[in-house]
Formats: sequence, structure tokens, C-alpha cells
Amino acid sequence: MADEPQANVDANIPFALAPGLAITGLLDFSTKEHIKIFENATKPLEPKFDLQAKNMHVFIGQIRDRTNLYGYNSILTIPVTKNNITSDLNLLDHYGEIPLEQIRAHAKTTWVNSSNRNTQNAFMLFNLLKDSLSSEAKAIIQNMDNQYTIDGKPDGPSLLKIIIMKAHVDTRATSTVIRMNLSSLDTYIQSINSNISTFNEYVRAQVYSLAARGEETQDLLVNLFKAYAVVSDQSFRMYINDHQNRYDDGEELTADQLMLRAENKYKALVERDQWNLKSKEEEQIVALNAEIKKLQLVKKPQMNKNKKGSKNNKKKYEAKDKKKAPNNKKDDWKHVSPKGSDNKTKVIDGVTWHWCPNHKRWVQHNPSECRLKPESSIKPSNNEGTKKVSFSSQLEYQSDSSDDE
Repeated sequence: MADEPQANVDANIPFALAPGLAITGLLDFSTKEHIKIFENATKPLEPKFDLQAKNMHVFIGQIRDRTNLYGYNSILTIPVTKNNITSDLNLLDHYGEIPLEQIRAHAKTTWVNSSNRNTQNAFMLFNLLKDSLSSEAKAIIQNMDNQYTIDGKPDGPSLLKIIIMKAHVDTRATSTVIRMNLSSLDTYIQSINSNISTFNEYVRAQVYSLAARGEETQDLLVNLFKAYAVVSDQSFRMYINDHQNRYDDGEELTADQLMLRAENKYKALVERDQWNLKSKEEEQIVALNAEIKKLQLVKKPQMNKNKKGSKNNKKKYEAKDKKKAPNNKKDDWKHVSPKGSDNKTKVIDGVTWHWCPNHKRWVQHNPSECRLKPESSIKPSNNEGTKKVSFSSQLEYQSDSSDDE
């Protein structure tokens, strides 16, 4: 039988996972080593907490990490009595189940008026929390100092409870809101453009908040499948659908496993630049729309060009007509009617002219031979007749005028 490795144990050295845990008794702040412990234990967290519920899960996780390094668990464990049964609950895990009054009562009977390590830890936790708040959050909390001080002494666990209360209301209705959030995950995932990493963080925060109130959800896996089914990427949806089919066939799958696989698939697609990659049909539609827009842009300037050309042609033709039009001022006398007993026949340049009452102008034909009928003799029966007569008269007028010319 092979020899088993022996642990190197020195009975004179106390075992600890971190320097802050090596000292179980009082910290001696007259020494540099213990002052260094205080400075590291109260070093502000980054980023500063802004009392926003969406960031509370991360904030509590940071407090938990600091607690594990410097031994704050002893002051964060609060005895809570329910149904005549007393249980020790950690404030970080069960903040929704522990009333502020019980936290203050426990602090007052154990370390507030004492001089022990828990008294030092409660004060260090208080400074850590206070310096880890944003300026806006600190201003809000400052107005509630009477709730996190006991006998005039600041208490870290009480301040932690106040911060959680301001960031997330601890009521029975809060659990209902959380359950509603978990049942509408398909709506939320669409509101964040199907970012799976952000979505999974949101889900974990909701589940954690529910657990902090001593409750849990039984249909998380169903809600996750429903949410992943509306993700914008087609290949991702097919991947999740395959998992759901295997789950329906009896394969074991937890919510945590599904979220981990979904996030890995999402990251892989993003890294390969294949997230939301369009199908061939979608690419054809996009190309067709682009071609239509292109044709519309080409057609519009051409229409404007033709319109501009039409205006230029109009001006050109008007100028041409004006150039061709004869100067008829010398013929103005033809429209001057004879007055009274003036002669209605006259000779000009060897040409005989007659005043035609029908044409109302001087003409070369004899008025008795005029083919244009007097207006008084024309009696149309309707509008159509008026149009016909008028058109006929115009033809005769043009014909006689042409003969005269």
C-alpha cells in the first residue's frame, strides 16, 4: 500500500485562508500589521453602489467576498424565530427574511456595548459600506442615520439592511413582482436586443432576490425555454430547440445548465461574427430593397432633369414663335370699323377692301358672299350645339381670313 502524503502541520502556526482571518481575537491598532488589516478591510468597493436594484446582486456579491476575507460572517448571522423555531440566517443570503428590528436587537445584545472582535468587525463593515456608496446614495442614506446607529454607535449589519431596503423594497408584494418578472422573461430578452449574457445576469438576480425572501421558483426552466425561443438569431433558436426536444424526451437538464450552454453558444456565435447572420432568403430581400432604392434615386434626378429640360424647351419654343410671329401693327386698321355714313368699301394699294359685319373687320370678299353666318342667326339647342356652331364658325372665319390674306 502506497504511503499517503502527510500534511505539513505546525502546531505553533494557526491555520487561516487569509491574513484577516488569522487573528481571531482583538485587533491591536497600535501595530502596523493590524492597521493594515483595518485599511484593507474597509477599502471601498468599485464601482460605487448607486442603490439601483439591478446592481444590488453584484453589490452583495462584493460584500460576500470581503466578508470571506475578513470574517464578517459572525456579525451577519442573525437568529430569526419563525413558528416558534429559531434559525441562524445569514443577512447576505436571507436579507428579505430578517427584519431590521431583529438585526438591531441582536447587535445591541452582543457587540454594540462590548469591546470584542465583533464590535471591531461591525465598525469596519460600517465604514466599508459607507465608503462604497455613490455620492447620491450616500446623501439618501445619511438621512436615516438614526436607524443604523445604536446607542450613538454605528452598526454595519444595520446599515447593510438599510441599503438593501432602499435599493429593493422588502415586502410580500416584492416576491409577487419578482415572480412576474420571471414569467415575462420573453419580453425582457427582446428589450435588451437578445443579449444572452445580460439576460442571464438578470435572471440570476431575480432568482437570488426570491431566495433571499425564503422563496423559490418552480417553473424557471419553462420560462427560460420560452424566452430563448424569441431570440433574434436563428441558429441560436435552433440550438435551444434541440435542447428542449431532448428535455421533453426525458433528458435531465437544470436551469443553470441551460443558461450556461446558452451563454456559451451566444459567445461562440459573436466571436465568429455569426450572431444574427442573415439567411440566403433574407439577404436576397435586403439586396432587392437596396436595388429598388438605388433605382428610385437614379429615377428622381432624371425626372428633375426632364422637368428642367421641359422648362428650357418651353422657353426655346416661345422664343422661336416670337421670332416667327410677324409684326402686325400695320394691319391694325383692318379692325377699325367705319363710322356712321363712312364708305364701307375702300381701295388701298390697288386692293379693294370691304367691311364685313360678320367678321367685324375689313376683308377682300363681298359681305354678301361671306360664309360666316351672323351670330344672331345661330340658335343652338344645347351646350353641345353651341360648341359645334362655335367650332364651325371658327372654321369659316379662318377660311375667309385665309382667302383675304
